[in-house]
Amino acid sequence: MLKKFLIPLLICMNTPSFAVSYDPSNKINQLALTMALLKQNYIDSMSDNDIAEKAIRGLLNQLDPHSDYLDINDFSTLNDATNAQVTGIGVEVTIQDGILKVVAPLDNSPAALAGIKNGDLITHVNGAVVFDIGFNEAIAQIKGKEGSKVKITIVRPGQNKPITFDITRKQIKAPTVRSEMLSDDIVYLRISYFGMPTALEVKKQLASIMKKNKNISGLIIDLRNNPGGVLESAIEVSDLFLDKKTMKYQGVIASAKERNLNVTQEFKAKSEDMTDGLPIAIIINSGSASGAEIMAGAFKDHGRATIIGERSFGKGSIQTVLPLSDTSAIKITTGLYYTPSGKVVQQSGIDPDIVSPKLVAAEANLTTKIRESDYLKSIGSNQDNIQKPASIKDSQLIEKFGIEIYQAIQTLTNTQKGLLCH
Repeated sequence: MLKKFLIPLLICMNTPSFAVSYDPSNKINQLALTMALLKQNYIDSMSDNDIAEKAIRGLLNQLDPHSDYLDINDFSTLNDATNAQVTGIGVEVTIQDGILKVVAPLDNSPAALAGIKNGDLITHVNGAVVFDIGFNEAIAQIKGKEGSKVKITIVRPGQNKPITFDITRKQIKAPTVRSEMLSDDIVYLRISYFGMPTALEVKKQLASIMKKNKNISGLIIDLRNNPGGVLESAIEVSDLFLDKKTMKYQGVIASAKERNLNVTQEFKAKSEDMTDGLPIAIIINSGSASGAEIMAGAFKDHGRATIIGERSFGKGSIQTVLPLSDTSAIKITTGLYYTPSGKVVQQSGIDPDIVSPKLVAAEANLTTKIRESDYLKSIGSNQDNIQKPASIKDSQLIEKFGIEIYQAIQTLTNTQKGLLCH
């Protein structure tokens, strides 16, 4: 009988006394009592501030994967990410059922070079189960000091066994823009993240390429594994390729509806198309999120580009940072983003016009005859009954950039032929 009554007895002995009557049905009273009990009885001594901070973090983490408490270090990390400077392994994550889900590894980051891919589920960090240590502690352990190592265990859909990576952390100053000529007339533009300088860099690189190459007939914008970034940057980059005079939907690139705003905030094009209507193909995948989805959605609604790949991640919520003090703040979800036609991005994502096959170049036999009909089911041709093998150049292109690039080139080529016919 002693065992049966021991716990209630301890609770009675250690319950703080209140000057006012305690109402057990009042959750605020329960919270205050819980904090007092923790301070008096928890195995490790904690200050009131420590307990309160954990309570705030727990409250915000229960809301959604993106709301969080920011201390001075978290806020500094957020600013570094905004400016495309991060320390760690270089991976964008969200939380799914208590497990970290990889949205995308940054280009040329330790995570990407180690082989971590979008969709991977991080189950352990340095041997500790993520579900046990919590989201914030797992993120803190992943970061660490430059030059130190972290052990990451992931579960990958389609793989029977977990995969463990030993990754060396480093300071990452990720270039957000890269461009090159894929052929004599096709430009490739890779945008890996929307940071503050991204729009200026896109404009600078494209202007340089267009000045050197006078016969450009198409542009491929690669947004695969682009986790988003700064909304204003995504809007500015989109504006470079949209003409406010000819756009539908009153020139809207994206709109935002927040709980405490009576009107919908609209982000509109302000300038003319710097490419003068050059045909565009945008490539997305399940790692394309947030700002990447806003750009792809705008181009799709306005008919400015053909979207190629697979359905995007579906992260279209607005996070607002509200200060609590000079050294702390809360980041909470306050609204949703919509495409120009009014389509909600959150959870739905952006569907491509042309779906790419699930093909990994390293696993494919690149000497096999690759036929347009195999990959371009949405594109008609007068020569559909004629099948030609891909050239060695095509195979090398697929091996380096992926099958989506091949599809994009064929799409732009067909578009150009259509323009010439008309």
